[in-house]
Amino acid sequence: MHPYRRWLSYLLIFLVVQHITIALWFDITKPPVHDEDHFVPTIHQFADHFNLETLRTYNEMNTPLPFAIYSGWGKLFGFQTISLRLLSLLIALITYVLIHQLIFTVFASGRTAFWTTVFIAVHPYMMSLSLLIYTDMPAIGFSVWACLAMLRRRSVQTAVALACAMLCRQFAIVYVVAFAAGLLFEWCWYRRKDTAGMLIACALSVLPLAGLCLLWGGLSPANVIGERYLSYPVAWHPASFVLYVAQLSLYLLPVVVLRWQAIFSRPQVLAWAVAFSALAIIFPVRVSEVAKLHNAKTVGFFATWLHEVFADPFMVNIVWLVLFIAGMAVLLTMLSKVIRKAASEQNILFELIVLAFMMIMPLSYMRWEKYFMLILPAACIAVLQTARSPRTDTSE
Repeated sequence: MHPYRRWLSYLLIFLVVQHITIALWFDITKPPVHDEDHFVPTIHQFADHFNLETLRTYNEMNTPLPFAIYSGWGKLFGFQTISLRLLSLLIALITYVLIHQLIFTVFASGRTAFWTTVFIAVHPYMMSLSLLIYTDMPAIGFSVWACLAMLRRRSVQTAVALACAMLCRQFAIVYVVAFAAGLLFEWCWYRRKDTAGMLIACALSVLPLAGLCLLWGGLSPANVIGERYLSYPVAWHPASFVLYVAQLSLYLLPVVVLRWQAIFSRPQVLAWAVAFSALAIIFPVRVSEVAKLHNAKTVGFFATWLHEVFADPFMVNIVWLVLFIAGMAVLLTMLSKVIRKAASEQNILFELIVLAFMMIMPLSYMRWEKYFMLILPAACIAVLQTARSPRTDTSE
């Protein structure tokens, strides 16, 4: 059996067992929780009154494709919570298969693809997103598909996948920025013949989101929630940057440990990482102002756990500071690779995705650990590629 199929079969067995366990442990039949409380009514609205006015004013901040997908499923199989969550499990299954395929494409190793995908699938946030009726998993799935299409130079697929990703979550535009940056590197350094076509695909992918923004008169639907949230001025939030950089070491810890020599053995990188730690001291991780409207006390799972372990806020800040320094070393290693490898045909796509995310996401009015999941597969690949020689071995 081909190594890809063999390891994929192992993955499918693991995912089926995992999904059944999640469904039983969480109780797939329980009433809507958290954001499901307002996502489910929006899905019903899309099913019952889908028209231009609904598209203009539905009561969410996210782009509409997931609500349309769930409403279509509901019309076929029912709108009971268990039915919609079964669709979430199916979307998650497809997404993990795409992640496995992407990692195999990059590393030509069934073992690496299997274990990295398992690592991603067992992340607490990913397990939650695999079952709950949320919009994150479709965005991740389309983003991974876009990466596959980009590596294979399929311009139409790239445009469609990127457009769908942004129609699930606006900030999936980080992939467009990363792809465009990578293509511009190609154009400047070794002028691949298909670069222009791929750049056009990236540009076309933005048109559906741009059309929605024109309809909305902004970056989200014209509703009361949007007026409340977007009343805050657009700004780049250093505290958000600190949070997401810290997650490079926190949520990728096993992968970072595998590549610790390449990341932490360069004194100049460590020196710059320590120098940047001033950001974490001046702008410690805190709940965003918008989140306080919902009485949020922390920025996610890990932050909640930290506050339960340490009663002293000083100790909480110390943990974030250490994580930020380690994450900054990871980020600077990626930046160094981009600078050193841009003139060659070595792949820098995934480093660019992480860098684009770190530049763009701090512009969001909300900071939340969960948002990092959008680039978790890309970040894993980027770290695993650190100090790695090209491989073509498919024997694993």
